[in-house]
Amino acid sequence: MDAQRADATPRNIVALAQHALDTRNGVGTVTLTFRDGGVKVGKRSEVYGGRIPVRDEMEGLGQRLGVLVHNEGDSVGVAIRDLEPEDVEASWLDTGRRQSVRVSRSIPLGHKVALVDLAEDVDVIEYGVRIAMTRHAIESGDWVHTHNIRSARWPQIA
Repeated sequence: MDAQRADATPRNIVALAQHALDTRNGVGTVTLTFRDGGVKVGKRSEVYGGRIPVRDEMEGLGQRLGVLVHNEGDSVGVAIRDLEPEDVEASWLDTGRRQSVRVSRSIPLGHKVALVDLAEDVDVIEYGVRIAMTRHAIESGDWVHTHNIRSARWPQIA
């Protein structure tokens, strides 16, 4: 990918991760994931359209987008920030589709969020594959973790 992308705007970016960022002088690196699947890692001023974005753009991007989903058909997505009960936007990495999800409780960064209602003893799909089975029914927008799912690899273990 080019060092600069003219389309590096909040509208075309699916995810933004900052690493060791010094906001006074822009020193540090970021990882941008674009709607077209491209990823760019580098100096913030290089990857974000050749300029240092204003703080409002950065914060607005993070506030709208709350969940990344790997593949169409996945029943869970990943929280890209700490989430509180609210409507957040989920974005699919494979298609760029976006959808609102009502988060029903606090969900920590990096944890799973149910995108659909899941009945008891059904498969949980992530990355387009079965990763777990539900222990009991899970509602869309709920936190998906070890308290309500079990391994798909060893389903007989409760």
